[in-house]
Amino acid sequence: MGSSLTLARSFSISPADTSQLISLLEFANYVVAFVQIDLWAADTYFSAMSDELRIGLTTCDNADVADRIAFELVERSLAACVKIDPNVRSVYRYKGEIQDHSEIRLMVKFAARNSAAIESFIKANHPYIIPEWIVLRPESVCQKYLEWATE
Repeated sequence: MGSSLTLARSFSISPADTSQLISLLEFANYVVAFVQIDLWAADTYFSAMSDELRIGLTTCDNADVADRIAFELVERSLAACVKIDPNVRSVYRYKGEIQDHSEIRLMVKFAARNSAAIESFIKANHPYIIPEWIVLRPESVCQKYLEWATE
């Protein structure tokens, strides 16, 4: 590495070093092209992701909490729509005991770009110690609905 720095500073290249320098330049061009492709792919991925719809599911134990979460998500423009489904029955195991509770399900529809913000909101504002937060990727969405939900 010290000799390559000396070469770069002195600008003198012997005929024997020419092939090594050409190889080094070809490798540098390859690396630059790879980084450019990788940046393009990342930009394409994240811009496409912002146009994708996600559906998040959570449950609450009462209507007041469900309403507060739903309204805040829509008011903050994190979600396009939150469906509130009352009277969902959940059977699950918690701390070794079988539980059977009536809950309210929230179906949160949002642009993929808001996924992390909504998850943070749910963690900070949900009264459950372990809140349910499951995000689904729809296979197909009507184009007009998609445009509305992700604007």
